[in-house]
Amino acid sequence: MAEKNVVWSLVILIFHVFCALIGIAALGIGVYVYVNSSKYSSGLHNCSIPLIVIGIVVVCLHTCGFWSAHKNGNRRYRIIFAVFIVLLALGLALMAALTYAVKEETIDILRKTVDRNFNNAVKESKEDLMFVEAIQKYGECCGIDGPNFWKEKSLKYPKSCCPPNVNTCSEANVYQIGCKEEAAKVFSVFIDLIIISVLVMAVFEVISAFMVAVFMKKTRIRGFRPVLVYSRANDDVID
Repeated sequence: MAEKNVVWSLVILIFHVFCALIGIAALGIGVYVYVNSSKYSSGLHNCSIPLIVIGIVVVCLHTCGFWSAHKNGNRRYRIIFAVFIVLLALGLALMAALTYAVKEETIDILRKTVDRNFNNAVKESKEDLMFVEAIQKYGECCGIDGPNFWKEKSLKYPKSCCPPNVNTCSEANVYQIGCKEEAAKVFSVFIDLIIISVLVMAVFEVISAFMVAVFMKKTRIRGFRPVLVYSRANDDVID
């Protein structure tokens, strides 16, 4: 029985640590995108906020779960914890569904943003020029729908329209892909990753709730106690 107790306790603790690490990863990605996208895309900037919120909630929830498993929290605490986990899983599933529902609308907004930024860049708007330089450089694209955008404006191709090893950016070596569709493609992949990540977290939360339910059943039926619990009278481990 003691060996089973050890294994079960370790499984619960490791699972909470793993879920907390997933939350930290979501929080880190959300903060990175939030900090680095504000100047270039309001859509991407706003999409990072739910990731930050989810990351914080998951980390806090599973930190409490880890503490409860380690200290053998009372039955009422475990029930409350399980309810919060189920609510979080439902919230994550709802968020994934809503994100999928507004995906195309969000991408259309991004396309319009790219159009506006490029047209303003021609008017030498400093912020829009930064956006255009960044999207052409990192997206390896040129113009809104291709290099003809600059040609029709009777302007020279920006250096960001060509590979970095090219000294003079000309029609012979300019990127042929338009930035509007390239940005839409990248943003679509980013949204898909958010949806998948949220669904994966929801699945893990359901598993976590199931483990809490099994734990409470073992406690009630077989008098199960985790081995990592210490008695109040002294520091001896309860087997």
